[in-house]
Amino acid sequence: MASATIDPCRFCLSDTVARTFKAREMMIGHRDWFGYHECGACRSINLDDRLPEDALERYYGPGYYSFDPNRSSAVKRFLIGQRDRASVGRFTPLGKVLSWAKPDAEMALMRSHGLARDAVILDVGCGAGHLLDRLANVGYINLLGIDPFITADTQSAGGVNILRRAIDKMEGRFDLVMFNHSLEHVVSPRVALADACRLLGPSGVCVVRIPTVSSAAWEEYGTDWVQLDAPRHVSLPSREGMRIAGEAAGMQLDRAVDDSSGFQFWASEQYRRDIPLSQPQVFTGMFSKKELGGFTKRARTLNAQSRGDQSAFIFRPA
Repeated sequence: MASATIDPCRFCLSDTVARTFKAREMMIGHRDWFGYHECGACRSINLDDRLPEDALERYYGPGYYSFDPNRSSAVKRFLIGQRDRASVGRFTPLGKVLSWAKPDAEMALMRSHGLARDAVILDVGCGAGHLLDRLANVGYINLLGIDPFITADTQSAGGVNILRRAIDKMEGRFDLVMFNHSLEHVVSPRVALADACRLLGPSGVCVVRIPTVSSAAWEEYGTDWVQLDAPRHVSLPSREGMRIAGEAAGMQLDRAVDDSSGFQFWASEQYRRDIPLSQPQVFTGMFSKKELGGFTKRARTLNAQSRGDQSAFIFRPA
């Protein structure tokens, strides 16, 4: 990799540096090294290495999960649909059981916003539009996705329009602007948040679902933490860094809801053993059922303590 240049923190703009470190690409398994620094003020993490020209092909190439079509079976899609409907308040007996047995954080969060079915919703960095299709399936009718990395304007598998466009090129008014694990891939998150604020109506909501370094997993695993995800994750906020960036964009933080899972533990344990995520050992017997259950239980405990490794930050116009 090219030598790193340390720029100000992408969240709080401080030029103080607590430390620098190297992290490997381990999702695909290239094991290329990249330089990062920890902000001395807000403790957010920032990528310092400039990515090579073939970065998109090498690190976001064919098979990258966000751009993959939904290949789930019809039965699985039906069950997810039943659970999703229950999660947003449209109960069926089956859906109620599924939402209790396997709750879904994204849909539960949607219900908490209290949005009408005709609310105008924008998903920024939506990839193939998996979440948009789920929202359409539970009754939302004014949906749009944007992603600057798709090859052309398209539609999701469920028929939702997706534009090849960055958020700074968008116009209009939206009741909800979502960054679902996309803001961490953005070079200038404060600018993207300011554009989101510009697009919000007076009572609009901006939701940023993102990994956070204010977490037990980052403290325990360090550069083996799966959600560091070098080099795709350009910047990862602390909770304070996320608040600062949102306020700088003209919004106020309403609340944050942790929604991490046992993935943070079993996948990070893989990385400790030099096993890439492309070879998921959760299905091979590396971890016992008891261990996997313990990972899930620990994740729930940490979420309740605001110590999970990912959170949904809910902002409203200031």
